[in-house]
Amino acid sequence: MSGNRKYLMLGASLLVILIIGFIVVRGNDVSSLENIDPPDTSSSDDSTGPLFKLVDLRGTEYSLTDYKETPVLVHFMAVSCGGEYSTLNDNQLKQMKILCNTLCSEDKVKIFTVLISTCETTDLTQLYNMYNVTWIMGNDYQDNKLDVVDTFSEYEPEDGMIILLDQDHVVKDVIKGGISAKALVDEISKLEG
Repeated sequence: MSGNRKYLMLGASLLVILIIGFIVVRGNDVSSLENIDPPDTSSSDDSTGPLFKLVDLRGTEYSLTDYKETPVLVHFMAVSCGGEYSTLNDNQLKQMKILCNTLCSEDKVKIFTVLISTCETTDLTQLYNMYNVTWIMGNDYQDNKLDVVDTFSEYEPEDGMIILLDQDHVVKDVIKGGISAKALVDEISKLEG
């Protein structure tokens, strides 16, 4: 009987360790969202989409919750310490400019370009000026955390990726490898109809 008791104690100990590990892991998942406002529960819409805030290169804070009932496009972009970035992103920034010139003034879409640069010395305002950015562009790593990347972690954000959210901020499309402004306009038009 003492052998069974030993295995029972070992099993109970392993169960406690697993429970503590789960709590620690869940705590870390939730901690990345600590500073994000909860969704507005006063509306009758029960759908919930991702939540995030991003500070643009001029220091203005933007929150996804500020753009209810507006489709949102999130473009991820890696920038090296020297300020270099892929040709894919050069093309995507040009497409974002065309898209924003077409739809942003009519509030038909809100665009976030989420830069990821871990070097404090990288001058990201050069990008802002080079592409004459008229949409929201900010460094996700500005606070030494990847809040936006973590928010979309289930989609495994990568350099050049675009995530399209509908009016309820539910992910409707994940685009890897680049896309034209015309194709994006078509995708956003589908969300309206």
